[in-house]
Amino acid sequence: MSTPPALALNAFYEGILQAALRQFFRRASLTIEPGTAQTPEGLLAIEPSAEPQTLCLSWGATRYTLRMPGRGTFTPHQIRMARAIVAVIRARYRATLNPELAAERGELFRGPIEDRYVGAFFDERPYTETQEGAVDRIASIIELLRGAALSTYENRPISTGMLLLGGDYDP
Repeated sequence: MSTPPALALNAFYEGILQAALRQFFRRASLTIEPGTAQTPEGLLAIEPSAEPQTLCLSWGATRYTLRMPGRGTFTPHQIRMARAIVAVIRARYRATLNPELAAERGELFRGPIEDRYVGAFFDERPYTETQEGAVDRIASIIELLRGAALSTYENRPISTGMLLLGGDYDP
């Protein structure tokens, strides 16, 4: 018996989401509640929460709840990182379902996905539905720097860095 492609794709991306949440929110505990939430069109989204120590995400009929231990709360940067993770996974999911979009946005699948999360943290626009043709230059630069970090000149490591300057769009 084979798994339907849509179910397999959802399971794959839910695994990516769980790994990202565990990686970027190590102090928070993650609970997964199947069948309790229903987002419009089954899209991955962050739900509003009245509790500052709780961050809830929903995807289809599954709800993911991150809870900070003790009196810890989610900082604005952590919430922004959660939004970046959601934006990247949604963009990759849409591209997987649409071959034309996948061909146009092939860079979404290059390099470590963590680079995309960091790029979306600084500039979410390449991952929004209104900016489908945009390129994540920050993730591309991180990938370039990763390669440069392995480089040497006369057996000495090359020091590299990156300076992000604000432009027309500066979050």
